[in-house]
Amino acid sequence: MTATRANKTASLPEKTATMATNTATIAQKTATNGRLCTQLILLGLYGLRKDRYSDANNYFRPSKDCYAKAHDHFKRNNNHLDAGNDHVEFKFDHVRRKVVRFDVELNRLRSEVNRLQGQHGYFRAKLNYVRDENNCLEAANN
Repeated sequence: MTATRANKTASLPEKTATMATNTATIAQKTATNGRLCTQLILLGLYGLRKDRYSDANNYFRPSKDCYAKAHDHFKRNNNHLDAGNDHVEFKFDHVRRKVVRFDVELNRLRSEVNRLQGQHGYFRAKLNYVRDENNCLEAANN
């Protein structure tokens, strides 16, 4: 966690650059986990379809009475499918929690970047004020 925090002795542009880099990293990891969630959802929806058990010859093609046949099959042998579905749901929940953690971290980094940009604007305005004062003093001396 200390690697993601900017050094306290770093200058403001360095802190801003560090926060921007961290924000980009978090966004990239969030996108990666989002893609993984999509794959797990598809696995849960399509990987355990009842119509797979419609016919021995047409394993993946549903037939008219596929659900009646599937019902008999599920009554006989349901344990391994329940275990597989529970595993998919567990993996999906695990990935969803990771995405939520990344979103929280991303929001924290965004607020930190906004805070640093606000400080940067404040110091820039202060610098411009000092420059204007200096220019006025130089003009008065000439």
